[in-house]
Amino acid sequence: MNQHAAEPGRYDAVFCLFEHNNGYPLRRHLEYSKPLGYYGGMLDSVLTLRSALVVGNYDYIIDFIFHQNGALETRLMSTGYIQSNVFRDVERLYGFRIEENILGNLHHHIFHLKADLDVGGRSNRYETLNFERMDTHLTWNASLPYSQTKFSTSLKRKEQDALYDFDFEHPKDHIVYNNANENKWGEKRAYRIHLSGMSKNLIPEGLYNEKAISWARNQIAVTKQKDEEFCSSSNYAMQDTLDPVVDFSKFYADNEKIIDKDLVFWLTLGLHHIPHTEDLPVTPTAGNHLTAFLLPYNYFLECPSMGSRDAIFVGYNDPKDPTKGVRVERNGNSRNQCITPKSTLEEDLEKNPDQVLESRRQQPTL
Repeated sequence: MNQHAAEPGRYDAVFCLFEHNNGYPLRRHLEYSKPLGYYGGMLDSVLTLRSALVVGNYDYIIDFIFHQNGALETRLMSTGYIQSNVFRDVERLYGFRIEENILGNLHHHIFHLKADLDVGGRSNRYETLNFERMDTHLTWNASLPYSQTKFSTSLKRKEQDALYDFDFEHPKDHIVYNNANENKWGEKRAYRIHLSGMSKNLIPEGLYNEKAISWARNQIAVTKQKDEEFCSSSNYAMQDTLDPVVDFSKFYADNEKIIDKDLVFWLTLGLHHIPHTEDLPVTPTAGNHLTAFLLPYNYFLECPSMGSRDAIFVGYNDPKDPTKGVRVERNGNSRNQCITPKSTLEEDLEKNPDQVLESRRQQPTL
C-alpha cells in the first residue's frame, strides 16, 4: 500500500529461497543386533520460501516449506516488540507488569490461510476420518471386556457441513481426494490437512467487531471455488467492522454442494499471548510457531523420498560374519561438505540500501 499513489508500492528482496536440513531425520531406523543389524536414514533437507511481514510493531515470518516426502508445510512465527499500556493496578486483568510503568497487553494472534487444493484434478471431495472407541471382548475369552480404536468416514456434502471446530473428544483426520483417482490397492489418493497451533476466538459471534473477523470462527472452512472470493478479508477491515466490505461468513451462507467440486480450504491458526518480561526488548520466535501441513495420504505407493540420493545406509560387509565390519552406502553422494559462501550483505546494501531501510526511495510506503 502506497501513501503517495494509488498503485502499490514495491519492495526489493521480500522473498528468500533457500535449501537447508532441519537437523533431524525425515526418516530413520536402526537394528543394532547381529546378524541382521543395519541403519537406514535420511536428513530432512527442505526447500524454503520465506518472507517477513512487518505490521506495525509486530513482525510475522512466513515460511513455505517443501519436504522430500511430498509434504507441504506453512509455518508462521511472530516476533517484534509488544504494544503496551501504562501500568495501573486496575489493568491487572489484562496483562503483567513487565517494567517500571509498562503493562504487557493480552492479545490474540490469528492467521487465515487459503489453500486452493487440486488433488488429482479439480474434482475433489472433503472427508473426515473419525477415530472412535470400540468396546468389545477378547476373542479367546468372551467374558473379558476390551477396548480398541477404530475409525469411520464422514463425507462432507455441503459447505456448512464442512465447518470444523476442534473438539478434543472427537479426534479426526481431514483428507481431500479425487473420487476417480485410486492407487493400486483401491485406496483414494488423498492429501491430509493437519493444523498445529489452533486457538479459540473468545469474542461472541456477530457481536460488534467480530463481524470483521468472521473467518476466525472455525478452524477449517470449505467453499466451492469462486474467483470473486479470492480473499477472506480486506484492507478496510479495521474501519468497517460493523459492515465489512468482505464478510467471510457469506462465502458459505448459500451452503452449496461440495462433492466433486473445485474446493478451497480456509485454515485458521492462532495463539493467545500475554507478554511477560522475557518478551523484552523483542518477543522471541521460540514457542511462537504455528504450522499447517498438507501431507500425502495414500497418494504415493511409497515415500517419495526413497528416490532421493540424500539417504544413507549402513550394513555389514558380510552379514554371515559381522566381525568383518560395516560398509556405508551414500548413493553416489560425495563426503565433501559445501562451504557457506561469504555474506555479501554490506555490498548489497551499498548498492541498494532500500532493501532493508527506506533510504533513497522517492515515494515511501506505509
